[in-house]
Amino acid sequence: MLSVSIAGLDAAQKTMDVASNNLANASTLGFQRSTANFADVFSNDPASNPATAVGSGVVTSAVSRDTTAGSLETTGRVTDMAINGRGYFLVRDPSATGNNFSFTRAGSFGLNANGFIVDPAGNQLIGYGALNTGNVDANGNAIMAPNTTAAPVALQVTPQFNNGATLPDGTIAGQETQVLSFSGPAAASGNLNVGGVSVAIKQGDTTAQIAAKVQSTLSADPAFAHRTVTVTGTGDNSQVQVVFAASEGGVAALSVDTPVAISPSVSTTTPFSASAEVQTATLPISVAIGDTYQISVPVIGSTPLSVSITASSTNPADLVNQINAAITNAANGNSVPSADIPNVTEGANGGPLTFTYANGQVVGSSVAIQSGSNKPGESFGTVTKASIGQTTQKVEQISIQAATADASVNVAGITVNVSAGDTAATVANKIQTALQTAYPLRTVTIDANNNVDMQFTAAEGDGALVQPQYTNKAPTKGTAAVTIQGSLAPVLMQGVSISAKGEVMASYSNGATYTMGFIALANFPSDAGLKDTGGNLFAQTGASGAATITPAGAPSAGNIMSGQLEQSNVNITSELMSVITAQQIYNGNARAIQTMMDAVTKITDLR
Repeated sequence: MLSVSIAGLDAAQKTMDVASNNLANASTLGFQRSTANFADVFSNDPASNPATAVGSGVVTSAVSRDTTAGSLETTGRVTDMAINGRGYFLVRDPSATGNNFSFTRAGSFGLNANGFIVDPAGNQLIGYGALNTGNVDANGNAIMAPNTTAAPVALQVTPQFNNGATLPDGTIAGQETQVLSFSGPAAASGNLNVGGVSVAIKQGDTTAQIAAKVQSTLSADPAFAHRTVTVTGTGDNSQVQVVFAASEGGVAALSVDTPVAISPSVSTTTPFSASAEVQTATLPISVAIGDTYQISVPVIGSTPLSVSITASSTNPADLVNQINAAITNAANGNSVPSADIPNVTEGANGGPLTFTYANGQVVGSSVAIQSGSNKPGESFGTVTKASIGQTTQKVEQISIQAATADASVNVAGITVNVSAGDTAATVANKIQTALQTAYPLRTVTIDANNNVDMQFTAAEGDGALVQPQYTNKAPTKGTAAVTIQGSLAPVLMQGVSISAKGEVMASYSNGATYTMGFIALANFPSDAGLKDTGGNLFAQTGASGAATITPAGAPSAGNIMSGQLEQSNVNITSELMSVITAQQIYNGNARAIQTMMDAVTKITDLR
């Protein structure tokens, strides 16, 4: 009987131990209460009489766990999660290898410095990577699905993608995107210069055609080998998008230069003066060698020069040369500028000598020629003096360039059309023809450098000249602005959300939201067979059976409730009642033992 009561004490103690553990974990997240189960003990002696057999006490048959879900508490923290239905979270020690998983219903998770979703002990939450199904939802967003063909992995929400890193959608972090906008149709043929690349366009090209030519030319150019060039938009809204490789670093905005039409330039007008005062003198009938002559030569702005010559030849031309040389020597000796002395020429067939003064100047006196000692009194005859009025002509010079685009050139009020590709000579010829036709009294010529010279008449020379004006036809327009849509800054995580199906999504500073993975849940044939390893963790055992791992929300797994935590399923009132009951049982067995001890003492005393 003593052994029976001791067994009763042990059973009562076990009940109180289990209840005390339940009460101690009443606030432990996801804790599942335990129940002590007992069995009676009977002798299996074959000689015993079943009708009168008395049990041999009690034994603890099992301590079973109650897998009923606890109540939910709302926390508002996205990474706090509860499972609505069956299943256990899978976690793994980051230092472990392979599929050495532990299981828990406690969903108090957070993000560590590396972006892994971890529990308070640092164990990593396990899930599946994400696959793009190729379908889109009603809002046009890509529909993602768990990649169950691959092994489960630790879920990670990358805190930031540095420049050059591959983003979840396959693009590169830190890429710079520039958008080029065009204005068509092209008003002239010519070449666009886009980022140093020449793109040929034709007059009349639409905006879409210009964009297509820019895209095609840039894509084929080695300078854009590591850049993605695409056309976005359609029709008049067509644009060219250039995505630069992150490895290029900071990229200057692409410049778009419009075609350059012909640009003739005008030099300063050059005046040409043709004015003179002419005096003539008649040579003697014959000139003998040795004859001497005294000549008084008027000088502009100075007193006349006195010149003496001795004929050295009977040839009139030689006499003219002697006179010019003597006048020049006399001018040099008297510091008279050469422009202020006359030039002596011989008339036809030995005709009169002509003294011509340049620069439109008029002298005050006439030339006087007297014979020398050999022929006293002989005269050259009458010296006549005739003044020609000032007749100034002027010339404007137009410097011509080749035409790089179709253009209309307005020259002194005359429109001249030129075409892209016209050489400077061709342009000059067109301008010469047009001006000569419009101004028949002017002389229009082309010099060796393809400059066009327009000479005005003497009558026009006194008035203001008509300056040529040039107006180019409007060339094709380029971009008003180049829009830089990206930057080279790291892409930073801004927030996290978790759906009922366990889809973990993160939003980033580039404005995109990426699916980082899907939470996996484990189910067992017998949840009660799991081994409690402490820290709210369980381990798989033979009694529990092998885990079936599926994405959350699958037919055999519950949904994820983000922002909530499953509490302990301990009922404090029930546990206290269990403790009270166990205490009464304990006290009863203790009294039974005391009674037996008293009886034994009395029997011993009777002896």
